[in-house]
Amino acid sequence: MKTLQIKSLNCGYRKQPIIQNLDLQLNENEILCLLGSSGCGKTTLLKAIAGLQPIQSGQILLAGEDISNRPAEQRRTGFIFQDYALFPHLNAAQNILFGLSEKDKGEQQEILEKITALVQLEGLLQRYPHELSGGQQQRVAIARSLACQPKLLLLDEPFSNIDTQVRRQMLEKIRQILKQQKMSAVFVTHSKEEAFVFADRLAIMAQGNILQTGSAENLYHRPNSKFVAEFLGVVNYLPCRLTSPQSLSSPLGEYHFNRALQLADGRPAMQNQNLEWLIRPQHLVLHPDIQSATRIKAKYFAGAYYQYELQTGEYYISVQSVQPLPVGTAVRVEYQHREALLFASTE
Repeated sequence: MKTLQIKSLNCGYRKQPIIQNLDLQLNENEILCLLGSSGCGKTTLLKAIAGLQPIQSGQILLAGEDISNRPAEQRRTGFIFQDYALFPHLNAAQNILFGLSEKDKGEQQEILEKITALVQLEGLLQRYPHELSGGQQQRVAIARSLACQPKLLLLDEPFSNIDTQVRRQMLEKIRQILKQQKMSAVFVTHSKEEAFVFADRLAIMAQGNILQTGSAENLYHRPNSKFVAEFLGVVNYLPCRLTSPQSLSSPLGEYHFNRALQLADGRPAMQNQNLEWLIRPQHLVLHPDIQSATRIKAKYFAGAYYQYELQTGEYYISVQSVQPLPVGTAVRVEYQHREALLFASTE
């Protein structure tokens, strides 16, 4: 059974549509990341699932039950907000137990001890939110959500207030907790780096709908549109034409591949078609070559690699390389990837 099913969902604010005819599914014990630009509908979708945003039409099913019109408190979802929404007048223990007032004291204490150990808050339970670091506040918010034993956890940019140095550690720790608890989660972020580390599957959103879902690796290497490709990283576009079903010619030369070439949307590429070849900077290798007309025009140090901007004829190309080469170097550029991602040219 799917943990979450969303069918033909529409919702918005003051007659302004935000989510439009959206479909989405979430598997059991899966972490899904909603990724997209500001205003694309990520947080609105999260609130609609939680019951904090009324829907206009469509269905939301949680573990097979229709919760489309249920109030938020009856949906069995946990919600972790960007600012954690902790009660400042309650200490950590009181915040964690806030939603458990119907349980007796003994059961509350048992849950508190279990959850405290899980998120490593021992020794901090008597502190108030202002006495806790950002990472500790985040763990209190997670503990509060887990204490209510939700069927689904919703997280709205929960790592944005965490220092960069500890963010990666927190991402890995919370992912581990969710997997240990066999809990499904929907996670919203602007950061593709966070999404790649935290999620099992990504859903790329734009203008209130989902453009593509899949693993981070699949979406990065096999985007179905230019929008998805560009959102997930730097790209180059070069004109090309097929010279055979498995070969293409471009400003970088002619390349042969192990299978028939097709467009990113799955349609076959045609030999008489004007095409654009999408190339990631790290799929190119530089070879110094004094005979080449291609020159390094700019160079930027990016820590683990150098970012080079090249000019070959009328085209500019970005390349990532660990080679330290000076600006002005003549280079030959070689494509080293097993696949070619092609789009029909709009020109």
